[in-house]
Amino acid sequence: MNTSEILQKSFDYIDGHLDVTFDEIPDFYLKLWKTPVPVREYLKRKDYWKAYEYRIFMHALNKYREKRPGLMPEEQESGLFEVFQQMLALSIPRNRQLPREAAFKVFDFELYFDLV
Repeated sequence: MNTSEILQKSFDYIDGHLDVTFDEIPDFYLKLWKTPVPVREYLKRKDYWKAYEYRIFMHALNKYREKRPGLMPEEQESGLFEVFQQMLALSIPRNRQLPREAAFKVFDFELYFDLV
């Protein structure tokens, strides 16, 4: 799969599932969106913002901002990305339906912002 296909599949999924929880999201996306190196190393690259993992994150963040404008300042984006990557790396119960109120949303950037 090339980068444009990865981006298109990811953007389409995010657009239709902004409220998806970690127990509902297909493993395919979790593995695809996780950085191949530790996130702090990833962010040290001078062009990290061009990589598809970061572009997918920014797409999701911008969709979230459309729903809740003004919550996340741009200077916090790399910190939010770091928390997002850490959440993707957690071993969260999979393939098990959790009560909706107990399940973490993959794109809950307001929660992530509190962790920055």
